[in-house]
Amino acid sequence: MSKKDQSRQLIKSHAEELFDDHPILILCWATGCGKTINAINLQSRMNSKKTFICVAEIAHIQNWQDEYIKHGYEHLLESTEIFCYASLKRYKDKSCDLLVLDEMHHFSSDNRIDLLSTIKYNAIIGLSATISIYDRIDFTTTFSKPTINLITLEMAIDMELIPKPVVNIMLLDLNNTAKTETIEFKRGKNIKEIHCDYLQRNTYIYAKSKYPTLNLIIHCTQQEKYDYIEAEYNRAAMYKRTGWLRYGSIRKKYLADCKTQALKELCNQLKEKRFICFCGSIEQAEVLGGANAIHSKKDAKKVLERFNSYEINSLFTIGMLAEGQNLPGIEVAIIGQLDGGERPFIQKTGRGLRADFPEVYILAFRNTKDMDYLKNVTENIPSEYIKHI
Repeated sequence: MSKKDQSRQLIKSHAEELFDDHPILILCWATGCGKTINAINLQSRMNSKKTFICVAEIAHIQNWQDEYIKHGYEHLLESTEIFCYASLKRYKDKSCDLLVLDEMHHFSSDNRIDLLSTIKYNAIIGLSATISIYDRIDFTTTFSKPTINLITLEMAIDMELIPKPVVNIMLLDLNNTAKTETIEFKRGKNIKEIHCDYLQRNTYIYAKSKYPTLNLIIHCTQQEKYDYIEAEYNRAAMYKRTGWLRYGSIRKKYLADCKTQALKELCNQLKEKRFICFCGSIEQAEVLGGANAIHSKKDAKKVLERFNSYEINSLFTIGMLAEGQNLPGIEVAIIGQLDGGERPFIQKTGRGLRADFPEVYILAFRNTKDMDYLKNVTENIPSEYIKHI
């Protein structure tokens, strides 16, 4: 028996022992360790007569059903209801033997917590690749203090549950030569446009007496536009203006959009591999992926079916598929834009960690907020897995 098979049997047995004595259990396991099949195994072990499984997205329902069939547990589907957290209101005050919370951090909203607290159960299993202290507090408050079984990414690699990944970091520079960008500054309505260079902007913006109304088109480089957005963000944050978070979103989307060409070139280099590319916007996903793009305005099921049947080898998405999906034959995960938190990064990289030789590509701009995000998400990754290219 290989070390991988031994490790799988070990974590299965350990989960069974824990669940026998602690029916309120959280499996906080790195992606690729088998959270889904082990939850199904525990359902079979306790001989649950009625099982509720909450999932984050409709696409995850099929993923669970496939796991039951793949591992010979299809008979359990007759006593299992799989539904989205968004549909919890239909299960208010209902009862089950086993309640499973897939990607359990999704239950942490006031409305969902209230609805879940009405469900009667004999046992509960929470599943997640990463849980925060706030998730634990919400879980304990809603249900009871859980027993947490933890398998980190590093532990999973040591146990050979997943192979050693290569995390490729591509550092980019915003263009600060060509005036390819524009910034629009408006004061008042229905005013004739005035065009100026970035360095001339304050001549108009701060001359309120001379320009009480203004429709200014500022021509600038990528770096200058980023500096402008960053300054507006910092100013709004300093004075706690309502636009603070809005500027944060604008900054994030702009950095993502500036990576479109680099992503296009990278995806072209990787065209012989099966990969998923996480984009920064629907527009970017469409530009890069075309028919292979998945987002909220498109039928994801059809695109996924084409990928899972090996009709296509690439997927382009902005947030969907970051969690709870098994993508057969996936070799590479490309992250076009980082988030502030560690969880989205772990979920996205997890899509590429099921390959025999997994690779992750992260694109980040020097001298921008990207570098803070990059430091935050890579500080727990052993340096031996990181490669700068």
